[in-house]
Amino acid sequence: MLYVGTDDGYVMQLDVGTSFDGEPIPHVLGLAYANQGAVTAYKRYFTMRPDVKSEGGPLAVSLYAQFDYGGLRGDQVDGVGVPATGSTYGFSLYGVTYYGAPSVGDAQYDIDGVGFNISPTFIHEDDIDSPATFEANTIEFTPTKMRK
Repeated sequence: MLYVGTDDGYVMQLDVGTSFDGEPIPHVLGLAYANQGAVTAYKRYFTMRPDVKSEGGPLAVSLYAQFDYGGLRGDQVDGVGVPATGSTYGFSLYGVTYYGAPSVGDAQYDIDGVGFNISPTFIHEDDIDSPATFEANTIEFTPTKMRK
């Protein structure tokens, strides 16, 4: 166990509990640069749809994207709501019934950028939200020209 002393005289144990004394805890998830399988193709990026499984309520996650290994940075898209997810009980589709099938939230970010590759960075801050899992990320783009 590790303990720390604070400026106001308290002693606290590290890595215990889910609260940060009421202050939101900022955190960032930055994904690696991806060229969508076309290294030499110049692309225009339109939308990004992360598939997120959230244990609690909906999340307000911001996003900004960097293009061309950080040479260009897109505008930050603030507070897009990622819906809460859970499981479906008694869901039937074309004669097939699922009990306890997991559901995944689908948020959409409108991005506008041009480059050879893209790196999305998701930004969120909270003090009591339940864990969320990013399972996949769909990026919509159109190739425009080839690098010479």
